Amino acid sequence: IDRYNMKNQLSLPFLFWCSCLAVMWSCKSISTAPAESNWFVQDGQPVNVVNHTAAWTSEKEGLSATGPGNRLDAGLGVGKGNFELFAEVKIDDVTQDNASLMLDAAGPIETGELIFSRDGQIVVRGFFFGDRTQKVRPADPLVRSDEWFRLRVKREADTVSFFIADTLIWAMEFAGDRSFGKLSFQPGQSRMTVRNFGLTGSTTSLEDWIPPLERKYPVAGQAPVDVFVRHESGYHTYRIPALVRTLSGTLLAFAEGRKDNARDHGNVDIVLRRSEDGGRSWEPIELIYEEGGNDPVTIGNPVPVVDRQTGHIFLFFCRENKRVLLIKSEDNGLSWTAPRDLTQTLKREDWGDWYATGPCHGIQLANGRLVVPANHGHPQGRGTQTHMILSDDHGLTWRIGGIPENYGNETTVAETGDNQLYVNMRSSLHNNRKPYCREVVQSVDGGASFGPAKLDCDLPDSICQGSVLSFQPKEGARFLIFSNPAAQRRERLSLRTSFDGGRNWGAPFLVYGGSSAYSDLVQLDEERIGVLFERDWYHSITFSSIAVSKLPEADGVVHGR
Repeated sequence: IDRYNMKNQLSLPFLFWCSCLAVMWSCKSISTAPAESNWFVQDGQPVNVVNHTAAWTSEKEGLSATGPGNRLDAGLGVGKGNFELFAEVKIDDVTQDNASLMLDAAGPIETGELIFSRDGQIVVRGFFFGDRTQKVRPADPLVRSDEWFRLRVKREADTVSFFIADTLIWAMEFAGDRSFGKLSFQPGQSRMTVRNFGLTGSTTSLEDWIPPLERKYPVAGQAPVDVFVRHESGYHTYRIPALVRTLSGTLLAFAEGRKDNARDHGNVDIVLRRSEDGGRSWEPIELIYEEGGNDPVTIGNPVPVVDRQTGHIFLFFCRENKRVLLIKSEDNGLSWTAPRDLTQTLKREDWGDWYATGPCHGIQLANGRLVVPANHGHPQGRGTQTHMILSDDHGLTWRIGGIPENYGNETTVAETGDNQLYVNMRSSLHNNRKPYCREVVQSVDGGASFGPAKLDCDLPDSICQGSVLSFQPKEGARFLIFSNPAAQRRERLSLRTSFDGGRNWGAPFLVYGGSSAYSDLVQLDEERIGVLFERDWYHSITFSSIAVSKLPEADGVVHGR
């Protein structure tokens, strides 16, 4: 009806009944869900839910609870294929934070949360959403204190969309051939009431549901080894892997050892494990550098680089992500020099306070130049900016190289030709755009300057670190291999190849299908690479040796065909 043209032709009683019907339809829209719906809570009554802490009680308007940890699980998990979740929820006071829909939660593990209000914002956080906390939009007017709101989550093909009050607030990739998992409500610090909660689509029993950390995914390659494992050798968590091969063939695997928890900042040390047999076995963990004993001093972002002429191994790292330090080994990584603080030389006054090396390996060019990727706080005050650290005298002196005009960080670099560099970065100003993409830039003068930066959306990203390697086969030209979690969240660590300097990339080769994050690559010989990567919510850092001939498009190149 054209209300403007018809308003004088409709009787008041007719308008009255139209208004009543509209209100009734709004109130009953969820209750009149399709007959094949699986109900968990219907018209305020529990139908099929799991009340873990017995905190959820039946009140006049629905199931209600308050307090963090009081999770209400749907009695069925979500299976494969398309589905739609629908719910009616009320929060008594949205200024009390963290009432949420939890996704695939197991015990205290919050795999992912759609938080209805935190500091006045709708927020997503956790592994499900890329292992980050991201503000989506203001909660008002979609979520208000003591007012009912409708929630829908819908998967169509490989896209999952989240709606509040019929407004799309988030969309992301999630393969339709994978089970979606558990659904739970938790009230956070507020009081939450659930009036309706149901699902259409395929389901799984909770008895058959497997908690995230217990899901078994194969690791590609030959005899993978967990090099660093959570809670071993006195560290809570190991993160930020870096990997190099010395002139004698020894593999050096570096990581941050986080003493007390998994957080980025705190009591963090640099640790090392060595392998003399190509990664099949590893020597015990060694402490390479720490400061402050048990004090919360963050020593992190290890970036090793090997000088092929001298055999020296240089290791860059940061103190509190403000100062840049360097140590050196002249005996294959068995001992290390005292640190040199190079902050005055390698950090400009107009840069922001932030400074980070790598993380992953540095490289040496054919002409002998050593190149170490790094990033700093952008002079404009927003985000971060990439720069290179260069040495042309085998590490005696170091200087700042090229600075691309970009907003990138966690940078990796490879040589693609004489003095030509390909640089691949995580974008630091993604602004929640979808899909997330890698940022790339090229140099034709060995990292002294760079051309324009651009987004490469042929390389899907989860706003995570990646690693690039220039691989030299037995015959023929070098080509690039890139590793990262090739998804919108930190999972599905994959390898891709490029035979044209990073302009085009082949199909992905799956290394690990589960939770996976930071990684580094090394060439082991003329046919194999080593991959060192975080997996299973940072439970371990794993090494695997992979035949390059297994990668799409690479077999003929490796074997000279």
